[in-house]
Amino acid sequence: MKLIPMEGQPIYKVRSSSSYTNVHVLTRKLEDVLKKQQRFGLLLVKEVSWGDKNAMRESRDVLMSWLRENKTAMSMYCLGLAVVTSNQKEQQLAYRTKASPSTTVSYGCPKAVFDQEEDALEWLQVQINYYCNKWALTNF
Repeated sequence: MKLIPMEGQPIYKVRSSSSYTNVHVLTRKLEDVLKKQQRFGLLLVKEVSWGDKNAMRESRDVLMSWLRENKTAMSMYCLGLAVVTSNQKEQQLAYRTKASPSTTVSYGCPKAVFDQEEDALEWLQVQINYYCNKWALTNF
């Protein structure tokens, strides 16, 4: 699993499956990003083959646990988490909870779910521009 910095933008992109090993690899790479102490956006593109429900639940629990443990750092540096998925149920759930502040409470940063990568990138750019203007940030 690669966490790829997008050229010219403070955005990291990752293509992910929900395997237990992949989630641990992702969290280690996110720890490296957080150590840089620079603000960033995260684009998580979920691959179609997310495996069985138990594996998906287990991986989600690992990621949620990591996010709880690293919430302070995530709230300081992560400007937004955009998730791209083709899973209709996940999109519907995200739509119902989109206006809820619970995503910021859970993840330490705003989160949104999309079915198209272009829409997710556009949302991340809005988040980054908002915080740049709000905090007068010029250097990422």
